[in-house]
Amino acid sequence: MREAQSLQAFWSSREHPTPVVVATLAFIGAFTPTPIALTGLHQFYLGRPRWGVLYLLLGWTPIPRVACALEGLGYLIIALNQGPLGGPLLPQGSAKSEIAAQTQAMVAAIRDLERLRQEGLITEQEFEQQRRQLLETDL
Repeated sequence: MREAQSLQAFWSSREHPTPVVVATLAFIGAFTPTPIALTGLHQFYLGRPRWGVLYLLLGWTPIPRVACALEGLGYLIIALNQGPLGGPLLPQGSAKSEIAAQTQAMVAAIRDLERLRQEGLITEQEFEQQRRQLLETDL
């Protein structure tokens, strides 16, 4: 029981595998021209030794090579969507929140203009002119 836990801790110690390395290992397993396939290396790197052993045992068939090619392509796509430090190229939340903040600021400014127009502090023509300027500057 204790050995199983230590093995599990060893294999799960790799918390953040690098997608480029996983893709490279998967492509090595898929396209190595040796009679004995090196499939499953990426599974060992990911901390899934059972899958790695299964890939190695089925290495005489084309099944693990095809699986490695598909998984390598998937991890390559993940790697291309990440920045140099492993994070996303564009911060997803901050870009959306920035656009939302700009939109809210524009809506607030138009509401203020509408309030000034309704109170008679600016004319209809001044309101339209300022509203168009607001919309044009943020586009």
